Amino acid sequence: MSRISVDLIAYKNLSLFFFFQAVVTNHLVVRGSYRSLSLVIYGNTAEDLGQFNIEFDDNSLRNLVSSAEGKLEDLPLALHSTNLTIEESVFSLNALSIPVVASDISIEVKQFLQLLLKILELSKLGDAVDKTVSIVVSAASSYVTRDLCYAANSQKNLTWGKSKDCEELHGVISEARLELLELYKVLEPESGNGSADSLARCTFLDFEADLVNSKELVDMYSQYFNFSKNSSSFGHHQLSQEENVVLGLSVALFLCSSRESCFHFVNSGGMEQLAHLFCHDKQNSTAITLLLLGVIERATRYSIGCEGFFGWWPREDENVPSGISEGYSQLLKLLLQKPRHDVASLATYVLHRLRFYEVASRYECAVLSVLGGLSSVARVTSVTLNMLISAKSQIKRLLKLINSRGPIEDPSPVACASRSLILGQTEGLLSYKATSSLIASSNCSFSNWDIDLHLLELLKERGLLPLSAALLSSSILRSEVGHAMDVFVDIASSIEALIFSLLFCRSGLIFLLNHPELSATLIHALRGNGDVNKEEFLPLRYASILISKGFFCSPQEVGMVVGVHLRVVNAIDRLLTSTPHSEEFLWVLWELCGLSRSDCGHQALLALGYFPEVEMSSLS
Repeated sequence: MSRISVDLIAYKNLSLFFFFQAVVTNHLVVRGSYRSLSLVIYGNTAEDLGQFNIEFDDNSLRNLVSSAEGKLEDLPLALHSTNLTIEESVFSLNALSIPVVASDISIEVKQFLQLLLKILELSKLGDAVDKTVSIVVSAASSYVTRDLCYAANSQKNLTWGKSKDCEELHGVISEARLELLELYKVLEPESGNGSADSLARCTFLDFEADLVNSKELVDMYSQYFNFSKNSSSFGHHQLSQEENVVLGLSVALFLCSSRESCFHFVNSGGMEQLAHLFCHDKQNSTAITLLLLGVIERATRYSIGCEGFFGWWPREDENVPSGISEGYSQLLKLLLQKPRHDVASLATYVLHRLRFYEVASRYECAVLSVLGGLSSVARVTSVTLNMLISAKSQIKRLLKLINSRGPIEDPSPVACASRSLILGQTEGLLSYKATSSLIASSNCSFSNWDIDLHLLELLKERGLLPLSAALLSSSILRSEVGHAMDVFVDIASSIEALIFSLLFCRSGLIFLLNHPELSATLIHALRGNGDVNKEEFLPLRYASILISKGFFCSPQEVGMVVGVHLRVVNAIDRLLTSTPHSEEFLWVLWELCGLSRSDCGHQALLALGYFPEVEMSSLS
């Protein structure tokens, strides 16, 4: 509004009735005197849509502009009617995103693995085999260390720096690939398979024509994954059993770094081999255990990896197989042995994800059974009621698991002592730092820790949002009475609490807007068919506290809360794509100001703290 201020300063010593006019944007003009200030909205350059007193609020302004006499085609979205449909107010993001799961391993990784196999197949490898293994293991170790450092410490806003981590991991592969190429140029002439001159000019472009797909790579390396065999039956004949295990795990780590290659690895029995290594190799060193856990962590980012480790793959239908998972049991036994903190924290991290996937799968199975029963009989039978009770228990477990996030603390006395000491704080328990720390640690505060992105991806694969929307939309369940209604209300409250957990962190908000159709469907299911005419509804924290204390919160209100928060994040996304100080930027701020006038919108604006890039973009 700096252009208005210039006019006011320029004419401050003139008559109080002096008329002035300031053009703020192509659509917005402020005109008047110092006794009376008016706002003029122009729909286009030819027609004045009306002049309104400055005392009108945003809603009155919109109501007048949206009259039959006005033309809205040329007006910004911020001045359109407030009665927007859900689809109009919730749409895909452009600037904000979360890392996309790789569909297949990169060309660089394929070249790296194919070149490694060429070297291992050379007839005169000699002592160079140790150097080859060293290069591969070093790359795998760097891959695990840097990637898990991100995964296990998903602190607030850490997803913002994920692209830098990806570049570093890409650099690790490129460096190892170059080392293998130089080694190959030296070893190939010694084996009599090529001249030194031709190999000296060899580059990675020469290998691109012979690149194989992910399935072929898995098949070619199959002998290195047979951990159940003895050293003479698997791996390289010049390596010891332990060295072959390390080499096989390193290759498996790279193959499990994308969805397609992980599918072929699991489909070939790779996860059973990893479980066997846990069960029968009791003399594993800490390094091998960490590498093994790293491979399992990689594979379980995808549903097929989880199912392979549980022993469910291949599944015939949506029903969860009964029985005990040997791999899961071995992970629990590993924790009971009180290993080093790095081993224990990684094992806990993997166990949490596996348990999360198991519960999500059981919830999916229960909801599908309920919906199938309702569609065939059109009423709640005893079988349907039992499955509804099962869905209730699973969604409650899922809520606890999704809220159990943050760092896995070291229980050692030294670590406990360091956490209890707050260095440099001498103001006491009533100091600003202590007070803000207590507020941040409360159950209903905005989270300092993001929800693990891989958990959100698993939720998507198991269809949590559409299944929950279908359950909430069931007219049969909504009209039930007695015990069935009580169970349905409990399920609805747990679904609401789970959605609130997504609204309390950056990754959850972006996840919802990365799937706008699913989010809109869920909001429709919460609001129901009736119109919601309330202008004021509960803010997020208050509604979250009510649900956590066992009180019922109206699904219509929850739907409105979700809609407001997603509108704020959409506005933040548009701020990032707008040029600072431009007309579009100003209209987005106008919209945020309008949202902030309600208690719910005011609290939704606190989500700006999750997106520091907005502040940096505005200041640039």
